[in-house]
Amino acid sequence: MNLLCLRSRAVFVVFVLGMMSVATGEEPVGRESASSTSNSLPILNSLIESWPVDVAMNREQELEIWRTLFQPYTPALGEMPMSEWLQEIAPLCQIEVDVRSLEVDGLTTDTPLVFGIGGPPRPLAVHARQALTPLDLGIEIRSGVIRIVTRETAGENLAVRIYNVSPLLPGFSATQQRSRLRGLIETIQNTIDPDNWEVLGGMATIQVHPSEKSLLLCIAARTETHWHVQMLLDQLHRVGGAKPADAIAPARAAPGFSDLPRFRLQ
Repeated sequence: MNLLCLRSRAVFVVFVLGMMSVATGEEPVGRESASSTSNSLPILNSLIESWPVDVAMNREQELEIWRTLFQPYTPALGEMPMSEWLQEIAPLCQIEVDVRSLEVDGLTTDTPLVFGIGGPPRPLAVHARQALTPLDLGIEIRSGVIRIVTRETAGENLAVRIYNVSPLLPGFSATQQRSRLRGLIETIQNTIDPDNWEVLGGMATIQVHPSEKSLLLCIAARTETHWHVQMLLDQLHRVGGAKPADAIAPARAAPGFSDLPRFRLQ
C-alpha cells in the first residue's frame, strides 16, 4: 500500500472519529429531533472563516445544508439499494444522484450500499461516505443542491472556497508570513487527499491572496476535500492557542460576494 493511500485513509479515519466524538448518546434521527447534537459538530462551528464561491448559494444557505448532512442518523439496514436509502433519508435530507456519471462506472441507483450499523448514531454524512467511498463515489454540494457523483466527476467540477487564514499567522512580518503560508499550503497538500492536488498530479489548486486586512487562501477542490481542509485549519487554530473569531470580535453575518476582497484564480 503506497504512502498516499495510507495518508488518505488516515485523514478519513480522523474525519470519522471527529464526527463520532460529538454524536454519542443521541436517539436516531427521524424519530426525535437532533438539532442540539448536530449544531455541536466541529464542522458547524468553524474557527477559521470560510465562504463558498457559488452563484446560487451563500454561506448561510450552505450552513443549512451542512446541518442537514451532519445530523445524527442510524441506517435501518446494513445493506440496501441506493434508491431505497435515498427514500429512507428523504424526510431528513434531499440528495440527488448524477445518474449519467454513475452509469459511466457501471453503477445505478439499484447498486447496493453497505452501512456500518450498531453503536451510537453518527452523522449522516459519515454513513454516506463509508457507503459511497468503496464504490468510488462521493458527495458534491453545488448551487444549493447535494448530489452523489463519481469521484472523477467531482474532481472535474471543483468547488471554489475562500479561507481567511489570518488567525493562523498573527503578528508576523511579511517575510515570515510568506514562509509560514508556504508551510501551511504544504501541510494541506501533503495531509488532505494528497493525490488530488495539482502539484501532485491531481486537479485541486490553492492560490494565496493577501488583501489589505486578511490573508486569504482561494482553494478549488472537491466538496469533501473542503470539509477536511476546514477541520484541519480549525484544529491548527486550536492547537496554536488562538481564540475563536467570535471571542475576539462581536459576531457578524457572513459577507456576501460584494464584501469579499477581489481575487483571481490562476
